[in-house]
Amino acid sequence: MIILIAPNGFKECASPVQTADLLVEKLRKFLPENIEVEFLKIPLSDGGDGFLDVLSQVYSLRILELSVTAPWLTQRISVEIGYSRQLKTVFLESARIVGLKLIPPEKRNPARLSSVGFGEIISKLVELKSQGKLEIEDVVVGVGGTGTNDLGLGALESLGLELSDENGKRVDALPMNFPNVVGINKLPVPLPFGLKFVTDVENPLLGEFGATRVYGKQKGIKERDFNLFEKGFERIIEIAGISESERKSLSGAGGGLAAGFQIFYDSEILPAREFIKETLGLRAEKVHPDLIITGEGRFDEQSLMGKGVGVIFEEFPTVRKVIVCGVASALRRISGVKIIELTNYFSSVAESIERFEEGIEKAAREIVKIYLKK
Repeated sequence: MIILIAPNGFKECASPVQTADLLVEKLRKFLPENIEVEFLKIPLSDGGDGFLDVLSQVYSLRILELSVTAPWLTQRISVEIGYSRQLKTVFLESARIVGLKLIPPEKRNPARLSSVGFGEIISKLVELKSQGKLEIEDVVVGVGGTGTNDLGLGALESLGLELSDENGKRVDALPMNFPNVVGINKLPVPLPFGLKFVTDVENPLLGEFGATRVYGKQKGIKERDFNLFEKGFERIIEIAGISESERKSLSGAGGGLAAGFQIFYDSEILPAREFIKETLGLRAEKVHPDLIITGEGRFDEQSLMGKGVGVIFEEFPTVRKVIVCGVASALRRISGVKIIELTNYFSSVAESIERFEEGIEKAAREIVKIYLKK
C-alpha cells in the first residue's frame, strides 16, 4: 500500500516538513506488523509559512542569514534565505521577512508597517551578484503569511523608489501616507535578475475580494479603514500609469507585495498550483497513492482554491483522502474524505496547539484504525 503524506504547515506548531515527518513517525507506531506500507512524503508549500523548509528538502539549499529592518522600523531582525548554486536561484519566504508572526501584537498597525526589509534583501542580492559572490539568474519568492499591507512600496523605497507630495517633497512609503502622494520623483533601480512570486492566493489586489478586504482584518486593519488603504493603493496605481486592463492582473497576495513588483518590475506571478505540480512534483502521472494524508492548520473554503490541499483534490479526485487539521471551518463533510480536527482531542484551540505532537499521534491512531487494520 502506498500512502502519500502531503501536508501543508500548521502555523504556530510545525512546518510542512516537520508535520510530514511527524505523521510518518506516528503512523509507523501503530501499524500492524502484517501490513506493508510505503510512505511517500511530499510536504507542501503554497508560498506561505514553510516555503523555505520545503525547498531546502527539494534542492538542498545553502542557507544564508541576513540582517534587515523589521516591519515596525525600529529594530533589525535576522532572516534566512536559500540559495541554489546549481539553479542560480535565490529563494525567499515573505513570512520570514514581513510575516504576521514576526510582528508583536502591540505593533500590528499596518498603516505604519513597511516591507522595507524585503527590499533590503533584494538590494543585498544585487550587491552579492555584482561582487561575483553569488551567481543569480532568478529570485523566487514565496508570498504568504504577511503582516504588512503596503503594496510592497516599503521594499521598493529601499530600492530607490521615491514618492512625493503636492510640493514635490519626499513622502515616506507607509500606507498612512499614500493618499497624500501625487507623484514619483525616482523609480527603483533596475535588477540584474528575474523575480518570480509564488502566490498562495489568486485574489485581485483591489475590491471586495482584494488584499485589504479579505486579509486586512487578520493583520490588524479596522474595517472602517479599509477604504483608506484601497484609495491609497488606487492613488499609487494611477500615478504609476497602470491601465484598467493591467489592474485586473495585479495580485492581491502578501498585502500587495507581489503587485508592487508587478507594477515597477513587471515581475512574474506563479500560482501555487503550478509551483506545487511542477516544482514539488505532485502530479498524478508521477505519483500513484492508495491513500493520501494531507492537512493544514485551518481547513476551509479557501483551502480548495489553488492552495496545497486544493491541488491534491484536483490531481487525485478518486483517491481516498484524510485531512488532518487544527480546525475545519464550514467544510466538515466531503464525500470520500475523512476530516480529523485536532481540536476535538482537546478542550481548546490553545491546548491543541500546545499539545500538537500528541494531537498528531491521536490522529495517526485513528487513521490506522480506519484504513490500515486487516
